[in-house]
Amino acid sequence: MKLISKNKVSNTFSIPTWLKSKGYTSNFDYAKLTTYAGSPVYGLFRLIDDKYITYAIVVIDGYRYVFKMTKGSRDVVSEFEQEISTLI
Repeated sequence: MKLISKNKVSNTFSIPTWLKSKGYTSNFDYAKLTTYAGSPVYGLFRLIDDKYITYAIVVIDGYRYVFKMTKGSRDVVSEFEQEISTLI
């Protein structure tokens, strides 16, 4: 898992609303994966060059974190849960 973006966001920021504004569809392009530190973690699934790339997105303490997942899509939740504490 690799941190690719960290941005300050407002306290009313919503990951689903943000993804929808980018043209993504719930339960097709993204879905809630798990919860971390009381915040929902969403997975965004993108097909790039015939390969699915998965991103994990979470808001913690007023920052939106976007991670590019490095393991197979079946291991996204376990990869996130094992590595998040070393990256934030």
